This record gives sequence, structure tokens and C-alpha cells, in this order.
Amino acid sequence: MTDVQAMPRVSLVIMSYNQDAYIADAIAGAIAQDYANLEIIVTDDGSSDGTPQIIAEWASRHPGKITPVLSAVNSGISKNCNRGLARCSGEFVSFVGGDDVLLPSKISEQVAWFQVCPDAVLCGHRVDILIDGVVVKADAAYTNFGRGAGPEQFISEGMQLHGASLMARASAMPSFGFDESIPMGSDLMFCIDVLSGGGQYGFVDQVLANYRIHGGNISTQNIDTLLKDYEQTYLQAARRYPRLNHMCQSAITRHVHYYGAVKKLSAGDVMAAKAGLRKAIARNPLYARAWVRLAQAFLKGRS
Repeated sequence: MTDVQAMPRVSLVIMSYNQDAYIADAIAGAIAQDYANLEIIVTDDGSSDGTPQIIAEWASRHPGKITPVLSAVNSGISKNCNRGLARCSGEFVSFVGGDDVLLPSKISEQVAWFQVCPDAVLCGHRVDILIDGVVVKADAAYTNFGRGAGPEQFISEGMQLHGASLMARASAMPSFGFDESIPMGSDLMFCIDVLSGGGQYGFVDQVLANYRIHGGNISTQNIDTLLKDYEQTYLQAARRYPRLNHMCQSAITRHVHYYGAVKKLSAGDVMAAKAGLRKAIARNPLYARAWVRLAQAFLKGRS
């Protein structure tokens, strides 16, 4: 048995859509990994720019290493992820967006972490931010990392591991992969499903990827769609895991209605903010923070 064969196989899924300015960097980062037993699946969601051609060119230069999965139609992030997952054969599966860049030791460091933590099913790491080609240290919004077991903390506090850092144990993943009823922001539901059996999660305390910020990020666009996806996530989790129902209902109040209203208030949309805060208060009349924000919205509306 060779050293490579003795290493756990890892599948890396790169998900792309209209990212011809970035996809080459993402693939190059995957090719540069210092982990040998790695397969790279690049799944494109019907891009209308040059992304599919760039993927095909890289695949032709690295036969047997890169598997292109090119769709003729755009069907959404979750379905695109699942097309990639269908081609995975690894014991571990890692995910990266077509606009992000992996550092060379990302895969090897996470596999080493899993080997030290044999009961773990989900692993993340720190990320830095990439803006206009310049790497900057992440601010508080992008330093998500946590340790624990089970999905409870992901529900009550939100994502505990940055989405651009995730690696999962394949045996813990649901058979359907990402929930396609949540078309855009399905990574939270995926983590809840992976952790539903009580498995452990944690992180490598190193920066192992650069998360690119640009005008096309889903986190900077379509806030209403994302909020709907988060609400669907909590409703789906409550149905799938009834023991988590109370926690999921509280999360809808705080993470969907209240958080969405705060974002709308910051953007100057006072009417939408008021509507969201009223929904939060209707669900929990004792939610003091929502009352305070509602008062602020009324004052802002008068100014």
C-alpha cells in the first residue's frame, strides 16, 4: 500500500456561477493543495459567462484530478452543490465557492484534525478576506468558529463555522445532500443535518482560505431571499427533528424577523423594519430588544 493510498480520500467541491474573473484562482488553489489523495469536482450552475470554458480548460490540463460538472441551466446553489456531491467518492468532503481561494495546507490540516478527533463529523477553520486582490484580516463577522456537539448551537447562535471553511465526514452527511427546498442559503441546514446525530464539530485554529468579498456575494445581495431561506431552514429543522422545535421557533424570531429588521433599519427602510420588528414582538411579546429597535424605527421615521 502506497502512502497516498493510506491517506483518507478527500473530495473537494468547487461551486461556481458566473465567476469567470475568479474561478481560475479557486481551481489553482485546489490544485496547489499539499494533500495527495484529493479529487476536485468543479460544478457550474449554468453560467452565461466564460466560467464553463475556463473550467473545461483546467480539467483538460489535469485529467483524472479535476472532474467538471457543467449544467446547461441555472437551478440554484443547493442543486448545484448536490450535482457535485453526486460525483464525490471521498471519506471527507470539503466545499469552496468559485470566487474563494484555498491556502495550500487547507485539506491536509483539516484531515489531520479529523484524525485527532475521530468522533467529529464537521470541521472549519479561520478565513481571511480578499477584497480587490488584497488580503485583509477578517473582522468579527468573519471569524466564526466554535466547538461542540450536535446542532443546537448552530440553531440558537447561527453558523459556528464559516461556510468557506467547511469539511464534513461523508458518512454523517444526509443521503440527499443539501436540502433543495432551501435554494440559496442551505449551508446552515446542511450543518444541522450533519450534526443531527450528536456528532462533534470544531475547527483548525489557522487561516486556511481567503473569502472573497465582491458585489456578487450572496451575503451582499438578495437579503430577503436569504431571510426566507433561513426561516425555511428553521421550519424544516423543526419538522425533521421535533426535539429542536422550541429552539427553532425562537431562532425564527431572533435570526429572521429581528435580524432582518435591523438590517432594513440600517439601510433606511423604516417601513420594512417596523414590519419585521412587529412580527418578532408578535412571536415573543417579551423580546425587549425588539421593542427598543421598534422605538428607534419610529423615531427614525419622524426625522
